Amino acid sequence: MVLFQPPSGPASPFDVGEQRYAETFLWITAIIGIIWAFLLIMSYIQTRKRHHLLWGASFSVMWIAFHQVIASGDYSIMLGPVMALMLGFIPGLLAAGLLMAVFEDKKIIGNLFALFVLIMGILIALFKFDPFFWIADAAAIDPAAALIPSILVMVLHIPSGLLIVVLPLITVIKKQTRWPALLMTIGGILFGIVGILMALVVTDVVPVTPIDYRFVIMALFSVFLLLSGICFAFGTLIPAKWNFDIPGIEFEERA
Repeated sequence: MVLFQPPSGPASPFDVGEQRYAETFLWITAIIGIIWAFLLIMSYIQTRKRHHLLWGASFSVMWIAFHQVIASGDYSIMLGPVMALMLGFIPGLLAAGLLMAVFEDKKIIGNLFALFVLIMGILIALFKFDPFFWIADAAAIDPAAALIPSILVMVLHIPSGLLIVVLPLITVIKKQTRWPALLMTIGGILFGIVGILMALVVTDVVPVTPIDYRFVIMALFSVFLLLSGICFAFGTLIPAKWNFDIPGIEFEERA
């Protein structure tokens, strides 16, 4: 397992090896994903708290997705149909779990949002893969049709991100939780920045001369991704309203 990979071949902003620390940060993010997935799913088995199951699934996807990025050494694989589906599931399932945890007496809200996330994820993968050439045929008539997959991505990510940012903030204001719940809010903001960084590079809106700022932007990608993963991890662990237990570790006081 290579944690520090030097740059090789033609320079590309999507090459993980362009930043020596990037692969290490991606590994830490992926490892957080698999550990938290295991702990949360075990908690669900013991407690039957459905928000733990959804969060466990989200962290599982985090492990799978970023392990694939590490294996390929190429950020651009995140633009593919399967990865687009998985990257939608990460914030989507976190948001659905938060809805279940915050509105404990109205679990139907979280269930419906989880169904929305599943349907939108499938649609994103379908329209990005375009097996029946619907998008290609429509784009031949109207080039704007090529934007449909991107619009679907935004339809999933924007409400998911807003829920992750706003719901913990509301619980703190109502004194249902204490300040550690805001780690979820911070994680949501950081994960949103991750998406913005990728969008800036993909849409070619940043200048490439005299300095190719795409390299600067992608240099920040793994940093913000790791920080968001850490915030999500402790944001699900600490707040007493929706926390879970780690076997062998006792917390004197949960916030």
